[in-house]
Amino acid sequence: MEFIPQNPILEFKEDTLSNLRKQYNFEKPDDMDRAIDVLDAWVKKQNHFLRKAFPRSYLEKTIIANKGSIEGAKIKLDKICTFRTLMPDFFGENLTKNNFENLEDFCSISALLPKPTDDNYRVYFLKNKGQTFVSQQLLNLYRYVVLICEYKLAYDYSNGMVVFIDFTEANLIDLVTAIDLTEMRQAIAIVTEGFGMRLNGIHLLTSSKAIEALVTIFKQLLPAKVGSRICVHKDMGTVYQYIPKDVFPSEYGGKEKSLLKLSDDLTDALTAKDFREYIEGMNEAKTNEACRQTDKFNDQYLGTPGSFRTLTTD
Repeated sequence: MEFIPQNPILEFKEDTLSNLRKQYNFEKPDDMDRAIDVLDAWVKKQNHFLRKAFPRSYLEKTIIANKGSIEGAKIKLDKICTFRTLMPDFFGENLTKNNFENLEDFCSISALLPKPTDDNYRVYFLKNKGQTFVSQQLLNLYRYVVLICEYKLAYDYSNGMVVFIDFTEANLIDLVTAIDLTEMRQAIAIVTEGFGMRLNGIHLLTSSKAIEALVTIFKQLLPAKVGSRICVHKDMGTVYQYIPKDVFPSEYGGKEKSLLKLSDDLTDALTAKDFREYIEGMNEAKTNEACRQTDKFNDQYLGTPGSFRTLTTD
């Protein structure tokens, strides 16, 4: 992949590809090609993988997501395939436009903001409304976030994500009450340990004192480093200290389209025929645990067999 294909909802800087490769010591095209070859060969040797081939662009983004580590990429691939097997409720069929409309009706409008940050992170924007929350609705939201992670690995090229959530209209006490801790813990594991999504910051907009309870839950479930990156804001003024103002929707002071239009664009992208077909293929990327060659399998280390070292390039 010597250029980033154009995308209907995501924009890239002219030097995004070269800068990210250089950041992780893949300055020459052959360097990345060799790394992908190593990872691809490893995938084909995994007896417990039900899918033996992934697009080279997918493997490259997995390597980038793991800061250039081939070992890290192997572990993440094993984990996401295992999660699809052991936690199928978070994956399943691609959602329809009607599903997304229902999601908007009960609590949420979200978008992947088109422009990346200066350091090539993608901003995920979520606005929670004030309707009553129930556990099933939150499970649908987790499924939606998983689908967005699939989309990012398919089409985005970035350092990771910055999350911005507008809670100004949300009933946070109601939300905290509705949270199933086990379910949320599993969803977070899929995003961070499976997809290897690097979260550079989580920014929460609200003046409610109940946010303290939600932040406490987040910090219990998130990796410690990510938990330390949670910031609560009472107004947008302090948000702009972390995320460039221009990347935000127009109603938040930025230069982008409205949040509703950006949300509609994301829905169109996630329900497009080519992405639906992509998801059907990715849903086959599971594991047969009976074929796994390991004597160690637990919640922290999902059975990546063997010992691997990061590829060294000249």
